[in-house]
Amino acid sequence: MIFSTQHQLNCVLIFIFFGIILAFVKSILSIVFLKNYQKNIIKFIYLMLFYSVFAIIFVFLLNFFNFGTFSYILLLSYLFGYHITFYHFKKLVVIFEKAWYNKITKWFSNSFLKPTKRKTKERNIENEISSKS
Repeated sequence: MIFSTQHQLNCVLIFIFFGIILAFVKSILSIVFLKNYQKNIIKFIYLMLFYSVFAIIFVFLLNFFNFGTFSYILLLSYLFGYHITFYHFKKLVVIFEKAWYNKITKWFSNSFLKPTKRKTKERNIENEISSKS
């Protein structure tokens, strides 16, 4: 039962809000670090770190707003805010993730190929100069 004197409705809304914020953070980090294109061990480490921070923030919020007493409603509101936002936001930014991946691969391929082309051209010019003399 929710009592207005204990501000439980405010706690539920705060937990939903923090779940939403963490869903946005995870979505942005997934795009920046290209989680879908990484190897399985890197994905596992990424998820392990994120969900440990997720649990630590939940425990902190529980101690700060609910004086350390565990409540299933607060856990469900935290997970609800995270779940709804993450899965809907993830569907919206798939295009950005693919564009970011293409940009990164193009940048890496261009940056690694240019110096080798320059060196071969410089070597050819040096060889022509030395052969003429």
